[in-house]
Amino acid sequence: MIKNSFLLRLPGRSLRFSAATLMAALFLIGSQIASAASPPPICTEIRNLLKKRQRAMLLGRVMENFEIEYQSTGGGGDSYLNLDIDLDGKSDVVERSCGGSIDAPCYLFVDLSGGRELELEEKRFFLVRVRSVPYVVVGESISEPEAKKRGKRRIYQIGKQSIDLICPHL
Repeated sequence: MIKNSFLLRLPGRSLRFSAATLMAALFLIGSQIASAASPPPICTEIRNLLKKRQRAMLLGRVMENFEIEYQSTGGGGDSYLNLDIDLDGKSDVVERSCGGSIDAPCYLFVDLSGGRELELEEKRFFLVRVRSVPYVVVGESISEPEAKKRGKRRIYQIGKQSIDLICPHL
């Protein structure tokens, strides 16, 4: 019998573990849970780019190659041109539509050239591009200081199959 051991009884079988083995297993499980809970590195990168964008805009400058340009279609709608979300070499139709009031929801409609349609309903948002990947930024305001926005912004990644929330509390 192993000193400081633990017995695990399963139907038709019993397993004995040493305290050291059990501690190692718990450590590995805990580290997996912690890494699953930590945001992906792109969240930190986007946060830093949003800070840089805010500083630039307060100085009257435009940050190049970050915010995706759009064309107003009138009536609260915007069209993003020359976006190839599904990477098939053909432009996809990407449109944003927002209600008239500041509290009205906004909608993102993505019609991929391959036929798939994606939709997102959220508070006011804009699109950015980081390393050729488009993202939806929700809850960003130029006038609010960083400390007030922390944890209130959300980032979605626009992919070939879906629009996924990747940074729920940026």
